[in-house]
Amino acid sequence: MRKVTVILIVFVGVELLIAGALLVRKSFQRTPLLPQTLSDDPLFASQLQILADEAQQKGNADQWLELGQALLSHGYYDHAELAFRHAAAVAPGSQEAHFGLAFCLDRTGRMAESEPEYRRAIELNDRPNAPNKLTQYAWSAIGRNLLREEKADEAEAVFRKTARIQAHSLQLAKLMIRSGRAAEALPVIEEGLKQYPQSLEFRVLKYEAFKALNRPEDAEKVADQLERVKSSVTLNFNTDFVSAYRKRAGFDKAIEDYNRLVPTNDFDRIAAQLQKLIDEIGDLQVPVYRIARVRMSEVEMQRHKPEKIHQMVDELHAKGIADPDLLQFEGAALSMENQPGQAAELWLRAAKMAPNAGLDRELVKYFTQKGDLQQRDFFLADEAMLNGQQLYWGNQVADALPYLQKSVELNPQNAKAWFYLGQVQRVLGHQAEALNAYERCAAIDPMHGRALREIAELKKKA
Repeated sequence: MRKVTVILIVFVGVELLIAGALLVRKSFQRTPLLPQTLSDDPLFASQLQILADEAQQKGNADQWLELGQALLSHGYYDHAELAFRHAAAVAPGSQEAHFGLAFCLDRTGRMAESEPEYRRAIELNDRPNAPNKLTQYAWSAIGRNLLREEKADEAEAVFRKTARIQAHSLQLAKLMIRSGRAAEALPVIEEGLKQYPQSLEFRVLKYEAFKALNRPEDAEKVADQLERVKSSVTLNFNTDFVSAYRKRAGFDKAIEDYNRLVPTNDFDRIAAQLQKLIDEIGDLQVPVYRIARVRMSEVEMQRHKPEKIHQMVDELHAKGIADPDLLQFEGAALSMENQPGQAAELWLRAAKMAPNAGLDRELVKYFTQKGDLQQRDFFLADEAMLNGQQLYWGNQVADALPYLQKSVELNPQNAKAWFYLGQVQRVLGHQAEALNAYERCAAIDPMHGRALREIAELKKKA
């Protein structure tokens, strides 16, 4: 009898444990709330439903996080907020859940509510001395929101504390200049330029600092560098944060899958991937409609399939889409079909609208075969000028020189080529050659304001 009693007690205990576990599991189960109207992306809609089903069935933080990130990536912040809240409840130590929740609160105008969640995300960084992306984004959001609330001193304290982050040192210098401390800002700017010597943003601030300090000559030197540097600092992290998740679902994921295939040069496989995407898009009026067909046209050029290129171009024209890219594709298809004259007509139209070195090369081939050396040299000169211009803008000034010299030799009537030759010669310290190039530019185009200004400056310094 005692043995039976013990067995019953054990049996009841096990049942209670199982029931307790089921109750705990049930307490964390939620039915995901999805938007009633989804975006014009059937791929995303079907994938979102799968994510919602998995979150409901499995109920763990990873599934709820993935659901929240998918909703957030397409702008459904209210629905994403609920998913992130549940993920944070299931896994209180999840940095991603707390940051996602903070971001949704922030994007829906609840800055005060978002700050504790951003700070919680910062606390959950597992390497405090090496802040990860979410930690950097959280500090950026806190500083940005303080600026929105016109709490400049508090924002400056945040940016000063986290000045190792590139965007924050930039914000710190900007606040100093705006509050009359340009001299204090210069060391911060110089430190930024040591790390990122080609940064457009830091050079613009350096220009503003010199102007604020009434140092016009120094400001002018910096201004002269601005067209030869590139943007390198993202002050608003939102796009970077959201785009990473957009690539995980829907049409954006399909485009990302295509991008991964491109380096393989397996054009048959790439074409199959794009055709699948085109079929999914159907007649939807969405940006990816054009993107997919333009990419397919590029692939079909490699596969030498003119009929497919014509099909893509015709489908885009039917939607009212017309641009230089389509003229270039259609010209390529006609060239493959041994209709060089018609191809050249389209390429000439495209070149007038949007010149590029690739078009120039095709037209050089055409006019060479036709025996029209004057037109051949015109497009050889244009190609050389475009290549020289790109090198100059990339701050490869010495490398740009032979291209621009070749351009004006082949076509002495190109004012633009003379101007950029003048720019290159001046930056290289060849003042007499620069003045000659600017004067040749102004002789062809008497209203070329930049050339006229450079002529006046060089004569003033002579």
